[in-house]
Amino acid sequence: MSKVLITGSSGYLGKSILKSKYFRNIIVRETSRRTQSSTNVVHLDLDNLKKFKCPTVETIIHCAGIAHKIKHKNLKRLNYEATIELATIASKHNVKNFIFISSIGVCGKSSKSIINESSEVSPEDYYSESKYLAEKALLELSKRTQMKIIIVRPSLIYGKGAPGNYSLISK
Repeated sequence: MSKVLITGSSGYLGKSILKSKYFRNIIVRETSRRTQSSTNVVHLDLDNLKKFKCPTVETIIHCAGIAHKIKHKNLKRLNYEATIELATIASKHNVKNFIFISSIGVCGKSSKSIINESSEVSPEDYYSESKYLAEKALLELSKRTQMKIIIVRPSLIYGKGAPGNYSLISK
């Protein structure tokens, strides 16, 4: 049976992934910044990864980070540097797959053509830049390790109670 670790499991996307029917036959571990008594929850503080004890899992889905706070002082630290630290730790613990939730924002704010994996990249704000820096570093890491990197660039995450821009277009 597959084992998966989901970072950012208390956020909107992480919670939604946990509820997904696709995880019914998979052992899922969550992360929390706070120490938990549950054996299903792993302590993960992106500001202090030296204390992180990577569980035995095949895949990490990395949803944790800062979103919707474009001028946050720790944006680059948490979305870029901590992502690379976490992925490096994961590779040393023989994690096979690292799924990174990035942002379509790395392709710029507007496009008159269809955006796909070969589209030009032109991040226009600190958030998108932090995600793009992480993408580049993760791809470099994958060249030096056996870990497969999967980058997902969602354009808009929506649903009931969704944060971000969804509330602007749902009225």
